[in-house]
Amino acid sequence: MKSQLLRSITVTGLLAVFCLAAVCEENAGQTASSLFQQGVTAYETGDYSGALKLFRKMQEDFPRSARAVRGWEYIALCENKLGDPYAAFEAYQQIFDNHKEFTRMDVIIRNQMRIGSHYLEYKRYSVAEKIFSQILENAPFGNDAALAHYSLGMTEYYLKKFGAARESFEAVLQNFPTSQLVDDSAFMLGIVDSAAAVEADYDQTSTDRAIASFRNYIREFPTADRVGDAQQHIRALRDRKAQSLYDQAYYYDYSGHAKSAIMHYELLVSEYPDTDCADKAKMRLAALKGEPVQGVPRDKETAGGPTPGGGSRCR
Repeated sequence: MKSQLLRSITVTGLLAVFCLAAVCEENAGQTASSLFQQGVTAYETGDYSGALKLFRKMQEDFPRSARAVRGWEYIALCENKLGDPYAAFEAYQQIFDNHKEFTRMDVIIRNQMRIGSHYLEYKRYSVAEKIFSQILENAPFGNDAALAHYSLGMTEYYLKKFGAARESFEAVLQNFPTSQLVDDSAFMLGIVDSAAAVEADYDQTSTDRAIASFRNYIREFPTADRVGDAQQHIRALRDRKAQSLYDQAYYYDYSGHAKSAIMHYELLVSEYPDTDCADKAKMRLAALKGEPVQGVPRDKETAGGPTPGGGSRCR
């Protein structure tokens, strides 16, 4: 009898707990819904600060409510309206981190891309880099992945992270060969290598790679809009290579090492015959060898030669 009574009390107690939990859950749902509706009303009337407080309270008190995802979207909208796009990005990120079941992640990615593009446009490159990197972590092969890689490459280029920028542009070429950004990415490889060449100064490896990148761009995309620009870059890079050789020849020339100077001048004329440095090298070769230069007056044959305090610039 006693055991039967205990079982009855226990069952009754459990039913009471279950009922209480159900009531609490129902009340919570109503409260989350109420906060959400108040937030929407405030947003639609232009009270973005008030709406933001309501939506954030809803997320804090009821993070798993049925309105949670829409709540984060409204938080992002409010933050944008209040002038804090990065806080909006973080709100969208909450959906990725805590609501994997959401079926429209492509919309969230697109909104995050807009925020990243905003920071890129306004030259907030470090912030843009962080955003595009996170987008690629969220959806490495999503609909906007090619654009995210390209945009990340641009931010890294502006931050002078040339190695990382090269990897980003190469990712577009390798992983998204049908993207409309492949030709722009191929062109930017040349730009990145050119910038790296300037940073390297005396190391001509980056210059050689930049020339190769631009030539590859012209070969792969012969009708692209920037072929002319690529050709101009190649000419400038060849001038740079010629200048480097001329600097070496000039050093030997000025130091009295005629044989070494002649060797470098001749290499310059052979490899870069269409540059300004080649014309000066021809005149110095003629002077060193005691030969006249066809079409050049005798009083100008030694032009560009080494003189104390002089320079070695070809132009």
